Parts: sequence; C-alpha cells; structure tokens
Amino acid sequence: MQKKLLVYAFIVTLLSSYTLFGQDKNQLTIITDRVECVVGHQYKMLMTNYSDKVYEYLKDHPRIVVDYKPADPSLIQNGGTWFKAIKEGETDVTLMIYGEEDGVLGAPDYNNLLDKATFHVVNKSAVDLQIPEWYTTWGTKRQEVDKELVNKLHYTNITERYTEMTPSLTPELMKPIEVYKNGSFETPFVLNYYNDNDELYGSALVLINFSRVIPADKSPIRAMLESKGFVQTGTDEAGCFEMLNEQTKTQVTCEFFSLQGVHVMAVTQMNRNYMPNSVADVTRAEQSLRAYYQGNTLYIETEQASGEQISIYSIGGSLLFQKALVRGVQTIEMPTAIPVIVRAGEAPAVKVLP
Repeated sequence: MQKKLLVYAFIVTLLSSYTLFGQDKNQLTIITDRVECVVGHQYKMLMTNYSDKVYEYLKDHPRIVVDYKPADPSLIQNGGTWFKAIKEGETDVTLMIYGEEDGVLGAPDYNNLLDKATFHVVNKSAVDLQIPEWYTTWGTKRQEVDKELVNKLHYTNITERYTEMTPSLTPELMKPIEVYKNGSFETPFVLNYYNDNDELYGSALVLINFSRVIPADKSPIRAMLESKGFVQTGTDEAGCFEMLNEQTKTQVTCEFFSLQGVHVMAVTQMNRNYMPNSVADVTRAEQSLRAYYQGNTLYIETEQASGEQISIYSIGGSLLFQKALVRGVQTIEMPTAIPVIVRAGEAPAVKVLP
C-alpha cells in the first residue's frame, strides 16, 4: 500500500472575496456568521477579506495569527488556530486576529489586536456534509473552465483578492492558479491548476474538517467518489483514502498544505489530478515524503531508498530542477519561494506553496 505524501505547512487563514461595488474601505469578512458543527470535530473559520488595518500590517510583516474566544468554554474548546465542538448546544465564538510576537514564529502578540469577528455556533451530534461539484475535465482551457464554474455552478472567482491576501505570492506566481469560492463553510474553496498551455490538470477542494475524510471507511466524500466510479487503492498514514478512476485518469488524495505563507493552521485539500498511467501502472511501494519551505529553502524529507530521482516543477509543469534522491533530509536553495510540484520516483506529485 502506498503511503500518502503529505505537505506539512501552516496557515492562519485563506482566501478571499471581491470588494463590493462602491465600498472604499476593506472590512474583515468571514465565510459565514452562523455554522453547524459536529460534536468532537475540529474546525477553522476562514476569511474572505481582511480589514485595511490587517492589510497595512501585512505590508511589513509576513504573518498574522488567529485565535478564538468562545462565549461558553464548556461548549467550544479554543485550540488557538482551531476550535472544537465539545457538546451539543449553541454559543458565540469570536475570531481574533493578532500580529505575530517578535521572534516567536506563529505566536500571537496579545498587545496587538488587529481585528475580530463574531459568529454563532450550533453543536450537533451529526451534520450532513454538502459536497459541491467541481470541474475536472482535464485539458480544458482556463476560460472555458471559468465559464462553467461561474455560470453553471455559481462559483465566484476570487483569485485577485486571494493574491492580495497572500503576502508571499505575486500575481506572476499565481498565474497558473485560479481560486473560487462557493459559499460553503466546510468546503469553501476550489483551487484549479493549469499547465503552461493554460490547460486544466489539477483541482483541489479545500476542507476545513479533517474528520470528513478519516477514517476512510466512514468518509462521506469517499462514498461520493465511489458513486462516480472511483476505486480506493490505499490509505495514507493519516487514515485518509487514496482513490483512482481509470476511465478519467484521475487520482484523488488528501494533504495538508500552505496557501498564504502564514502559520499555524493546517487545512486539508482534496486533490484531483490527471494521471496518465492506468491503475495497474501506478506504483504502490511503501514510501513517505514531506516537503516545505523555510524562507527560500525547500526542505524535502523522505524515507524512500536512495537511487530514485527527485524532480521539482513549476505549478505550470515546467521542469526547474532534478537531482538524485537521498534518504533523509535534503535542501534545495530556490532563488525565491515559489509554488512548486515535487515528485520522487513514480510517486504522486506533491504541491508546495510558500
């Protein structure tokens, strides 16, 4: 069984919306002001826009830090960058945005509160997951995909605002990526990846509740994929499924990833990627890979035996770097921290975003 390749990184929040017509001043905007949570599950409240004060802070600082303040701590556990439903009931929770404490990575400076927003939480024993459709006809041109998502599936393209909210990513680095929101709390965003010919080759559904994909045998998303012809081919070390659809040449995996270059929240991403090989051709060897940035240095950790080749690609698919794979930790100094794809041998590729 092939172990899933995880990209561990940390983020405080993601993504964005557009500024309303006639609105000159940016305001902190969260996904929704009322949510339903399953008792025992962990969540994050994502934001769709920052206030001007937060944007000003990010001009001179790489990160913000979020924290949660429940009105009733007996109902909601504050995990810093996440909150957890403890028992059934209703209460308010306030999301707090702080500056980062000098010299302490990911730690809030409680003397520098930048903004806050309050939302209402209803804890239940069970909550149905509404899984959105997302476009995965590989090779389709970017413009056609955008029309399908916006006009038929009623998504909103938020790539421009997302880029503004992401200090480490320039418009040039974001060129291969389009970001959409769908209004959902648990599955709020879709990221589409395009090659250098502007053809769709990958799509990721962002999940904020990892319990929706583990354990694999109880995952509602796995059940949905099975209904669409996917076959489970393995389980990663976190307990999430790996699935393939041979007819459409599509592989589905789960991973942690970084989107805004800010710490500490880990957000799960459901990947659908084009796989040119048949099911029988996909390697199932035991292996593990972890890749992440620290500054401009790309760290790659692997337990796989030496001798394979490791390749670094741009998000658009251009080969940037190749070297022999070495067991353990190896580093690659990049001119700048840019989104890349790391592949080791025949294993599924791993995206690393600064």
